[in-house]
Order: sequence, then C-alpha cells, then structure tokens
Amino acid sequence: MWKTPFFAALLAALLLTAPYGCKEKAPEKESAVEAGMQLGVSETYNAVSNGLRMVLAYDSTDGLFVGTAENVTEAVIPSVRVEVHLSDGTELGPAELGDLRPGEAGSVFLSAEGRSFTWWNAQAESGE
Repeated sequence: MWKTPFFAALLAALLLTAPYGCKEKAPEKESAVEAGMQLGVSETYNAVSNGLRMVLAYDSTDGLFVGTAENVTEAVIPSVRVEVHLSDGTELGPAELGDLRPGEAGSVFLSAEGRSFTWWNAQAESGE
C-alpha cells in the first residue's frame, strides 16, 4: 500500500520545512484556516496559518491524502480538524486530530480512492 519514494519525499519535505524555534501566539478564538488556493493533483500544500503548519500531499497511487498539522504556537490549540475539498465538489474528512500541544503534530490520512478531480484545497479548523 505505501510507496517508498512518495513517502520518503514527503518526509524530506516535512523535515526540511519544520519551523525550528519559530513560535507564534495562539489563535485568540476558534478559527478556520482555509487554504483557498487550488492545488494541482501532484502539488504539496505547505503553509502556516492561525498557529498551524499544515503539510499535505496526494498519493495518486494509493488514492490518499497524507500529511501533518503541527501546532507552532506556545499554547494548546483545541479540537484540530483537517478537511480536503476536491474540484468535483467532494469534501473529505474531517481528520480529527484533537488538542495539539505546543510543537505537537498530528498525522492526516484522508482517502480519495475512486475520486476523479483536477484540483484540491485544504482547510484546518480548531475549537469546539
């Protein structure tokens, strides 16, 4: 199921872009982080918004979105959830990661098996 080259590349991207020593303030209230951008099927989402660094990519061989959401703040971010929206109108998820402590990352796995799409975007939410 897991293809070594894809996951080796994803792991390398995660390690090379980790925010060493970079801390932000925690979001002041519950918020949604919407990428709003349209990514091609082979593109990787890698951005920080509202205290969460999200790195997410699509493995077309396994039909699976794989990545992480990491708390880059100095406070707990409660009830973190990640969704993926496909160009065909499908919403995948949410992948529920729970409360993320400072520096903690949660793994995201969302299946898109059998779906046909040309672009996608990601959204992370936090709070109750």
